[in-house]
Amino acid sequence: MMSMPKLPLVLLCLLSLSSAASAHKTAKKIEATLGTPPARCATPGVDAPTKVSEEKSAAGQVETWQFHNCAGLVSVKVALPKNADASTPVVLAFPQTGVAGADEVFGIKGDAGLAYGLRFLRAGFAVVSPEVFINADSAVASKNWDTASFYEHFPQWSALGRMLTDDRSVLDVLPGLGRSPSCIAAVGHSLGGYNSLFLAAFDKRVNAVVSSAGFESIATDDDAQRWARTSWFIYAPALRPFLTTAAPRSVPWDFDDLLRMIYPRPVMIVQGTDDPVWTKEDELPNFLKATQDRYKNAGLAENFSLSMFKGGHAFPGFAQDAAISMVTKACLNKR
Repeated sequence: MMSMPKLPLVLLCLLSLSSAASAHKTAKKIEATLGTPPARCATPGVDAPTKVSEEKSAAGQVETWQFHNCAGLVSVKVALPKNADASTPVVLAFPQTGVAGADEVFGIKGDAGLAYGLRFLRAGFAVVSPEVFINADSAVASKNWDTASFYEHFPQWSALGRMLTDDRSVLDVLPGLGRSPSCIAAVGHSLGGYNSLFLAAFDKRVNAVVSSAGFESIATDDDAQRWARTSWFIYAPALRPFLTTAAPRSVPWDFDDLLRMIYPRPVMIVQGTDDPVWTKEDELPNFLKATQDRYKNAGLAENFSLSMFKGGHAFPGFAQDAAISMVTKACLNKR
């Protein structure tokens, strides 16, 4: 059988430039719906992190560190595996909505089945879990996850924009935490699932991403107004005018756009077929087909996986184990 001819280097370069230009255009469309951050965020930076506490748990010693970025206070929990050095790969473990926050991913509080940070730690990864600002920054925090105070302080911005700013600043602060990782993965469930996608889409320092129960297509979601509620945890008010019509609707961006920005880095999507949070989770394979085909056609089929399982809004143990295998392979390939 004749082998397929390799594409000329010039053509490969042109395709790469075209892909980069498309990703930049998509990023601008998304940023337009995230609102306007404080003027001081035009020159982002972080101060030196301070360790505020440490505790013993099933994860060993878990430390809480805090620092300030242009938006306010950021809090992260950090745990290191035995024999870790500065270059040990880092997993950013993003928690779901809830008061347990980062404690849950380490198995300290909350649902023990969502202690995926603990699993990655035991697999030899350094784990850093950022708290969502609504759970950590006293200036705008709310035990009920109500963003009213946040929008009083930042009426032109969005909770999505703040989370992305905070998460990118966690990457900036890693050296201050003694980390110079050889590889970085973003892993999360539910709220953490789409936070991991947003971070990977907007920051190429993330080498691999795992999103569990994090999204469905906004265009066909029967409850699309979840992304721009009028009360409680309001993600992005600027999206509201696009979400009032019946599905399918025209939207400025959708989650496949984020995946196009992440390409060709490794991605794993995990989703239950009976998830009560989402309305059309069964349509996810069709929604992601173009993304999957793009990886496949580039000879990168193993870099994209969609794991559908019979179950609800969960990140099952077997899927967590598969995520560890995927991230491990991605980090080894990067080296």
